This record gives sequence, structure tokens and C-alpha cells, in this order.
Amino acid sequence: MNINECKELQLTGDLKRAEICYRKLMKKENVSSEVLCNLGIICAKTEREEEATNLFKKILNLEPNSSIALNNLALILIKQQKYDEAIKNFLLALKFNQHTKTHFNLALVYEKIGKINKAIHNYKAALKIDSKNAEAMNNLGNLYYTSGNLEKAKKYLELSIQTTSKLDSAFNN
Repeated sequence: MNINECKELQLTGDLKRAEICYRKLMKKENVSSEVLCNLGIICAKTEREEEATNLFKKILNLEPNSSIALNNLALILIKQQKYDEAIKNFLLALKFNQHTKTHFNLALVYEKIGKINKAIHNYKAALKIDSKNAEAMNNLGNLYYTSGNLEKAKKYLELSIQTTSKLDSAFNN
């Protein structure tokens, strides 16, 4: 088996076989951080946060600047309601890579803890990287709406609808 076969199993949703495949690859001498990361994602998706956390930390021992490992670790911390730690991991990940998903995830955390201005800032940062991110537009529109800024709310919600008709939440506002 090779990593591409494992990734294909993972992409098609066969997580059990993908995990077996990745574990076989781990027995080889030089396991890549990609194998560890993909296995960590499977563990996180299958509610094994402790094992996933250990895998992401193992990646960070090998590659301290791994924004992917930091981002995934932060997602687990959100599930555990450790928001301050999640924020620290997202911010560190952004030092190494300005990724739209990291800004988006950070905005979600800020929104969850009531730091609306920081959430708005990060949704906007996500849109600077990916101007067609309808979900960020929608969430930004919702934040403006709840903040009472109806003009900006309308702007972002309309942009979200124009960008994609598949995001049902944009139509429900």
C-alpha cells in the first residue's frame, strides 16, 4: 500500500480501511507527517480526540511550524471547549500560513466566546484570501445583523447568495 491508496480510501469515506492503510505505512521506518496528519484526522472524526491530539503533537515535534497540525489540534480543543488554547493554536498556525480555513475557524471561536469584532476581522481576513467563501460571507452577514448593522448584513448575505445557492443558511436570514 502507498499513501495515495490510503488517501483515496479516506476521500471515499472508508475510514476504517484508510486507518488500517495508514497504520501499515506507519510501521515503515520514515513515517511522513502527512500520514500522521491524515490518521489524526480520522481519529478526530471517529471521536478519538486523545489519540488524534497525540498524533498532531507528534507532527509538531517533527515540524514545529506545521500550520495543518496546529489547526487540527485547535479544532479538537474547540470540541473540548478549551477556547483560549484553540485561539493560541490558530494564531500560531496563522504565523506560518495565512490560510482561509484557519481564519474562518478562528472567527468561529471568537464568535462563540462573544468577541464579535475579532470574529468580524477574521471572517474578513478569510474573504481576503478566498473572496468566494460564501460561508464566511453568510456568517459575517449574520454578525452584522445581530449587531444591528443591517446595511452591512444585507450586503454580505446577498453576496453569499450570489456566490452560491447551496448555502441554505443564507436564505434563512
